[in-house]
Amino acid sequence: MSKSWLPLKDETLRSFCTAFAATITPVPATYGLAASDATSLNGAVTSYSDALAVTAEPSTRTRVSVAAKDMSKLSLIALMRNLYKKVNAANLAADKREALGLPIADVEPTPIPAPAMKPGISILKRDENIVSLQLFDPSDPNTRARPLGVSGAAIFSFVGEEAPNTEVGWKFEGNTTRMRIDVSFPAAVTPGSKIWLTAFFFNPRAQSGPAATPVSTYLPGGAAMAA
Repeated sequence: MSKSWLPLKDETLRSFCTAFAATITPVPATYGLAASDATSLNGAVTSYSDALAVTAEPSTRTRVSVAAKDMSKLSLIALMRNLYKKVNAANLAADKREALGLPIADVEPTPIPAPAMKPGISILKRDENIVSLQLFDPSDPNTRARPLGVSGAAIFSFVGEEAPNTEVGWKFEGNTTRMRIDVSFPAAVTPGSKIWLTAFFFNPRAQSGPAATPVSTYLPGGAAMAA
């Protein structure tokens, strides 16, 4: 978990730690802590509050008093982070964490839905029987990163004049986590052949989204090769 649970500004830190100490002191075991933890925290809060009060007055705010306040603050923060580890280890119920002012653990993460978008496909280059392609999010075509919630893509190819309009006929080329991919066609495929490529994104649970609109090109060589 992030350390953002603990406010670090002087006055908000004092208020947070004072409330935390007041909650655990009557029954520290309820929160996975010992009586000695409560005693240590109350002492640290008192020391910090006193040091903070000294620096709040212009007449007593000096370089020495500010340094003392900062040292007291660091000690309090270190103690709070240690207590936080103990509280986390105790696996407290949500209501007890809320009473301490701590974030409630997300024990049931929201599932990532299947991708809703079709991948965009750009043909980058052709080198003998290797075709390099770039996948992209059509809603943000300038970025080369995978879209949010997408773990990878499945790539398919077809050799022929017209792309199949069903799943039948497409050859599975493999899954990839990269957005730039090289697809190798067998040496037996005639140079100049028209080839088609399509793909779909999938999420961390291997749920797939819609297939991309197929794109075509020609393998280098042969009279039928298109520019």
